[in-house]
Amino acid sequence: MRSFILAAFFALCASQVFALGVNITGLTTLSATDFLAPADASLASCSNPAPNAGPCTLALANVTACGTDDGCLCNNATVLSIVACEECMFTQLVNDNRRPSDPRAGQTSAIAAYGAACTVANHTIALTKDEIALTVPSNWDGPFGQGLTTLGTVVTVAAGAFIGVGMITVVNTM
Repeated sequence: MRSFILAAFFALCASQVFALGVNITGLTTLSATDFLAPADASLASCSNPAPNAGPCTLALANVTACGTDDGCLCNNATVLSIVACEECMFTQLVNDNRRPSDPRAGQTSAIAAYGAACTVANHTIALTKDEIALTVPSNWDGPFGQGLTTLGTVVTVAAGAFIGVGMITVVNTM
């Protein structure tokens, strides 16, 4: 009887090891469902209810439908829906011009952590890097340099020339 209880306990513990757990730096190991629930405002704009379901709503429905089946959680359709959710949150972060408050929101590192969890569960994702990479939104104008005005440039060059000539004069008179 005792060996049966030990075998049952071992089987229970072993089944917990094989559940898909996403490990993101700064957070505990998360289930696939918790992975799609970041504490960031960008999730709200990507989680519209049906009939105009947002990409995060669809991704959560796919993950929920998979349950604990790692093969389903790591298949191409599920991963692409998760990437679409992350892409939507990334676009929202760019539109809001802010950093994410949660490492799961709109981050390439989050997608990489999900892929690593699939690899640990002995499932490979048959997608190319381009298919799972986040892309910059078309309305992003990119970083820009703060340039000087013409007057600012004249003043800066004059000050630099004055200091430079003064330094050369000091060195030559020593």
